[in-house]
Amino acid sequence: MKHLVRFCVPAVLILGIAAACGGDEQSAPATPSAPPSGSNTNTTGRSLITIQVGDNAFAPSNLTVPAGTKVTWAWEGKNPHSVVGSWQGAAVQSQQFSRTGSFEFSFDTAGTFAYECGVHGAAMAGKVTVKP
Repeated sequence: MKHLVRFCVPAVLILGIAAACGGDEQSAPATPSAPPSGSNTNTTGRSLITIQVGDNAFAPSNLTVPAGTKVTWAWEGKNPHSVVGSWQGAAVQSQQFSRTGSFEFSFDTAGTFAYECGVHGAAMAGKVTVKP
């Protein structure tokens, strides 16, 4: 019996430590479904937000920001895309880019900017809601 206790106790401790060390770690997905967006502030204190334009998706597709925010759409996909919409009665349209490029727009007053890809239409759409 003494030999069994000498063997079992260290084995249980080793297994417990191994489980504690590896059990809480979360692995990142092999292929993320959408690129992450970023947010920071420039030297004037104005908020800066980035929306990733991937293959057939904006990420995030729906966004709420305070007035005074500059939003940048950054292209990362292989397919051609653009941003097309209307902001307070005025047409807003980016160039069409593939792989790289960016488009910036400043939202200085409250409102809603519904936009879509000029190539894919409503199948690739998003919305920026601007709060006062």
